[in-house]
Amino acid sequence: MKREELHILDYLEGRLSEDERMAFELELENSLSLQKEVDDLRFLLNTINHIKDVNKVNTIARWKKLSFKLYLLKIRSKTLKSVQRLVVIAFVPLLLFVYYLNTQIISNSFVEQSLVEVKSAFGVVSKITLPDSSIVYLNSGSSLLYPIKFQDDSRSVFLSGEAYFIVKSDPANQFKVKISDDLTVSAYGTAFNVNAYKEQGWVSTALTSGNVSINKQLGTSSSVNIIRPGELAVIDKNTKEINISTVNLYSVTAWKDGKIVFRRAKMPEIIYRLSKHFNVEIELRDNILNQYEFSATFTTETLSEILNLIGKSSPIKWHFVEPKQQSDQTYTKRKVIISLLR
Repeated sequence: MKREELHILDYLEGRLSEDERMAFELELENSLSLQKEVDDLRFLLNTINHIKDVNKVNTIARWKKLSFKLYLLKIRSKTLKSVQRLVVIAFVPLLLFVYYLNTQIISNSFVEQSLVEVKSAFGVVSKITLPDSSIVYLNSGSSLLYPIKFQDDSRSVFLSGEAYFIVKSDPANQFKVKISDDLTVSAYGTAFNVNAYKEQGWVSTALTSGNVSINKQLGTSSSVNIIRPGELAVIDKNTKEINISTVNLYSVTAWKDGKIVFRRAKMPEIIYRLSKHFNVEIELRDNILNQYEFSATFTTETLSEILNLIGKSSPIKWHFVEPKQQSDQTYTKRKVIISLLR
């Protein structure tokens, strides 16, 4: 990159000292070519900021590479020169056309390079409408990454956590939920739930309607499993082994309606789901508690209220362990200890 171009960017972004700024502005008053370069770069930077404000997205490159800005600027400059050569023939029509073309070049470049990341806070369910009008419910402590505009032949999103997808039907373009480089859940038009928190050793997919395929890659080989409505597929992240069984869909998907539903759920499942929802660590002190089952539906209850209700039907006691400050000044998670009532 030329030193002059860097100097202009430093001026526009306010990084020059007072003496440098005054010297630059004096030079600017006496140079028409420099004025044009400054105007061109100012136009580009304003366009970038405008698109960022309107779309509120995180771009892949984050515009850290100034060479990309200059690439767009060169396209604009070449287009403007073409207009100057033809200005006598058709000044107004061509000027309008070039303005539209220039806007499209910059706008499309942003769209193609832009991703939206949505994160759902703990204890909160977020609803998202994707560019193709598909609906996604994002569970507590989850994140979804998707392009601001789907390409014609691809509808792909990236999930960390749990989400319920209601996919708009498009037989020509498959909808893909990427969990990792070697695991993808694919569909065309259907409704399904995917549970894929990073820290757990498994991924599950439950199908409400339509059909989905689970695409696994293990080394150089790959396999595809199809599940039917009412089925739950659980995949081991390490071995890629899959277990498919029937499931109570309401208990799996009720979280999207703000409910926590247990149907003859054993204590390990109960504490796992409560820990995710309330962002706490829960420890069972007695192994015999693993065999206890519980059925209930919760909506607005606090964690304390839920544990008290469980305690009314099971011989348990519990208490909180408050967070402790660590050496790096952060705090541990709030912890709950559950033990057998003796």
